[in-house]
Amino acid sequence: MTARRLMPFGILLSASVALSASARAQETTFAPVPLKEIARATSGDPLAIWSDRELAAVVAGAPDIYAGTYRTDRGAIVISQLVGRGLCDTPSDCPVRVVLQDQAGKRRVLIENEQLCASPNFFAVRRDLKALRACDRVVTLP
Repeated sequence: MTARRLMPFGILLSASVALSASARAQETTFAPVPLKEIARATSGDPLAIWSDRELAAVVAGAPDIYAGTYRTDRGAIVISQLVGRGLCDTPSDCPVRVVLQDQAGKRRVLIENEQLCASPNFFAVRRDLKALRACDRVVTLP
């Protein structure tokens, strides 16, 4: 075969390799943070991310709370999500709060009440703490 006939194949192969390298780089930039159920039909948050008043305001009844933590040298990123009880349910979007808790225990809310996917195995934090990924959506962290 001539080089001219193989050229399109080479371009296609190069593009494919470049795309897969980009996808691998993005995956290594994010650390998975699986959320686990920490409270069922609750009126009080064991992590105190959501206030009792906020939980009581859920019209259809007490929600379940899912949470996960990513630890860094700057502290811990805590992701907490309210699910179910008429508020939302999988596979829809549910309220999420993200908090940075420093080594001394001081907390700073990074995401107040964002509606994100209710799939607990699809959360990840960028290792530089600049973004949160939930399913296919990326939210910038302050």
